[in-house]
Amino acid sequence: MKYRVKLLVLSIIFVLTSCSDHHKIKRTMSEFTKSKIVLTDGLYVVKDRTYAPANISDLCDMKLIIYIDSLSCSQCSISNLNNLLPLYEFAISDNRFSVLTIFSPRSQDLPDVVQRIILQDFPYPLYVDVDGEFARRNVIPKDLRFHNFLIDSEGKLRFVGNPNDNDQLMTIFLKAL
Repeated sequence: MKYRVKLLVLSIIFVLTSCSDHHKIKRTMSEFTKSKIVLTDGLYVVKDRTYAPANISDLCDMKLIIYIDSLSCSQCSISNLNNLLPLYEFAISDNRFSVLTIFSPRSQDLPDVVQRIILQDFPYPLYVDVDGEFARRNVIPKDLRFHNFLIDSEGKLRFVGNPNDNDQLMTIFLKAL
């Protein structure tokens, strides 16, 4: 009997936590989609082992942003960049959107992050928020599920999530394009 009571209590806690989490995610999504994403002049690009100020004017109007902030493990993200290759390749073949992977490290981690990105020799441009301006000007939730998003030419969110995660997200992503 005690086991059943414990199981019932644990089940109720799980359900309440799940509902609470669901409402929190829904509220976060609602607030996030009302915001506008601003691509700032403080971005630098690492491409072909060079590091220079970024020129984003030659990118597509629709941009899939993959945001890696100072709370994320930059070293892990850099090591796993090859997981993003399908998105970059799809963007090039599709020609309706560009992919921007933006690293926004803490200022004391900036030299190490830039060096690691250069050494990774990723075949596509990677962006670095060198002075934290992108992070300051945009209110991006801390929840990592909100760190991949598609914006239009006005900075409005059109899709949130990683289309690489599953076929359903890819279908929704393609509709958002």
